[in-house]
Amino acid sequence: MSWVDTQKKTFTGWCNNHLSQRSVKINEVTSDLKEGLLLIQLMEVLSGQPIKGFTAKPRMRVHFLENNSKALHHMKGAGVELVGIGPEDIVDGNLKLILGMIWKLILHYQISKGFAGGSPKQVLLEWVNVKIKPYSIQVSNFTSEWGNGKALYALTDSIKPGTLPFNTASGDALSDTQKAIEVAHSSYSIPKLMDAEDIIKRPDELSMMTYVSFFREYELKLSGAHPKQVTVPTASTAKAASVSSAPKSSVFGPNCVAFGDGLSVQGSTTFTIQSKDKDGNKVTTGGAKFEIDVKSPGGLSCKYDVKDNNDGTYTVTYYTANETGFYTINVYYDRKHISGSPWKVKQMYTRAGGNYTFNVSGQGLSQGKANSACEFTITVMEKSGSAEILRRVGVEAFEVKFSNGPEELHAIGREN
Repeated sequence: MSWVDTQKKTFTGWCNNHLSQRSVKINEVTSDLKEGLLLIQLMEVLSGQPIKGFTAKPRMRVHFLENNSKALHHMKGAGVELVGIGPEDIVDGNLKLILGMIWKLILHYQISKGFAGGSPKQVLLEWVNVKIKPYSIQVSNFTSEWGNGKALYALTDSIKPGTLPFNTASGDALSDTQKAIEVAHSSYSIPKLMDAEDIIKRPDELSMMTYVSFFREYELKLSGAHPKQVTVPTASTAKAASVSSAPKSSVFGPNCVAFGDGLSVQGSTTFTIQSKDKDGNKVTTGGAKFEIDVKSPGGLSCKYDVKDNNDGTYTVTYYTANETGFYTINVYYDRKHISGSPWKVKQMYTRAGGNYTFNVSGQGLSQGKANSACEFTITVMEKSGSAEILRRVGVEAFEVKFSNGPEELHAIGREN
């Protein structure tokens, strides 16, 4: 067995920990995700949002591709940063790409959740060292330095001192590590994603970060709020700190809300933030500094204006780039997402006086073969003076409808 086996086991366990809410599970990650149904259910559980329009009883490859495409689209809409994976990779069981996708979900929904700045690894490592410092132990990685069992033993006791007294450790790495895993499960309901041999003999950094993050998550639930974040000073975190330097005595970021057409209606780019305190009550004074981050479909940062209404509300207007597609809107306070953040809203790029022509071509318009993809291409041109310029338009701008055909017909778009 290798680190890949450890990662596969840990990541599958992480997924099943969430899928247990639906009374379903993944047995083999390379084949059970093929139809797309389990991935859709996982995303619904993680995001708390339903996914509509998928094929509930997929029978053909095109159904599998469509279902997984919807799940991936939902991930991107939730702000999950995916790289290099498409629906065909999931259908074909590409293990390393699937594991990479699950890792991005773990990062987004667990390890980085509520922590907007700094390296997720460094932030988690700093938290661990704060917890185990009273036991005269420090670690600098999530692999080799956990192999003697001491760090996990100390961490398990540190959550509720006395749960696993450090002086009861036997000194046998395998035995102590397994005991810590068992106690963490029985006392804190931390899932047994790994066993002692995984940690000692087949250490994998991402798997260990996943497992350890459950300890921090449990502590956060006990305290009812996120602890002060420890970050490595960088240009980005320094910027975040500067815009989050408003009075923090009353405003509590995770309880703040935003509403307005600019978060959901195409063509609207204005929304309102309502600040709230730790008890969920509205704050009725101004002065809070919210950090706004609006990204275009292509990843460009968009300009925005914020108006302090001096009554606890803030009006935000953002300006779209010359791109059509889904814009991602993040709102932070004190480096933490406010409730509901991030949002995805579809916006169309239109230039005043723009003159567009569309050309549709390809064999898929005139002929096709049963159970096979029928492709065609849409080319968008914009007239500028006497010239025509090829214009990039996101695939989300187009809607394909079929007439006089079976219900099984589905369209899957791809930008070239």
